Amino acid sequence: MLTRQSNKAALSQPVRAEQHRSVPLRLILVAPFLLQIFAAVGLTSYLSILNGQKAVNDLATRLRQEVSSRVEQSLENLLDKPWMMNQLVVDAIERREITLDLENTNLKRDLFFLQIMRVFKDTNNVSIYLGTPEQGAMIGGRLYNGEIVVGASNKSTDYKSLYIRANEQGQRTSVLFSSTNPFDARTRPWYKKSVQAATPVWSDVFADFANQKPLASAAYPIFDREGKLLGVSNVTFYLESISSFLKNIDLGKRSTIFIIEDNANLVASSVDESAFIASNDPKIPPQRLVATASSQVAIKSTTQFLKNTIHSCQQLTRLPRMNFIYRASGSFFKLLPSKTSMD
Repeated sequence: MLTRQSNKAALSQPVRAEQHRSVPLRLILVAPFLLQIFAAVGLTSYLSILNGQKAVNDLATRLRQEVSSRVEQSLENLLDKPWMMNQLVVDAIERREITLDLENTNLKRDLFFLQIMRVFKDTNNVSIYLGTPEQGAMIGGRLYNGEIVVGASNKSTDYKSLYIRANEQGQRTSVLFSSTNPFDARTRPWYKKSVQAATPVWSDVFADFANQKPLASAAYPIFDREGKLLGVSNVTFYLESISSFLKNIDLGKRSTIFIIEDNANLVASSVDESAFIASNDPKIPPQRLVATASSQVAIKSTTQFLKNTIHSCQQLTRLPRMNFIYRASGSFFKLLPSKTSMD
């Protein structure tokens, strides 16, 4: 009896079927569309980022090209003018319009140099001098405290530099400055370098003894038909005229333009950075600033990147124009080797 009752109780209990969780039909129908939407949105975003980056790169490239063209054109214009001034002297000597006898005062010659300085006054030229092998005499025009004057050093000045006021006709009126130290054109670096090269040359960049501003000289040796040296015409000008131009280019606050020599020495820049490091000791001449030691991060890091990339800045002038992306700082920059060497 007990056995029958247990079986009956067991049979009377409901049988629970095994339950399985099923995926909703709605999800099965919607999932493929959602995957397509997510894929499309992701791809679109990716392509948009790529296109945006390409647009930024294209814009940066066009800006660099425009600025490079302006800089190159202006540099050629600025650096061609000293040679134009020298050529005027050479042509005048060949036509015998000015005499090479620098030991004696010559009104026509004084007026000639004054007129050259007046014509090229806005180019930041400091002086134009003609030096001769005889006693190292010198004559020319000079910008002195904003005034164009005659500069002379010969027997009559005891071979010391003399700056003299002159009227519109070139007649000397009064002495402005007389140096206490002898001046011999033959000992000047620009004279010796051009004579040794027997061809027009640029001097090394040097500092003005009065204000420490960077200067450069364009020296032109003059020979007769037999190859005898007649003299050297030399134009000295301030490099700050280049920096002034670079500063006037509207590039935005985060852009910098700078010019370096193939030894990595800084020449000019669009920021306030001197090409020289002044010494507290007046007996020690100022030293050239190497761009890798610049206080400006853009100049310092870019020059160091170039040195690491091409191993030597002396190869810069032999390289083609190149665009770089400095990924460490996310910076774009363009290398523009100049055809005009300041060596």
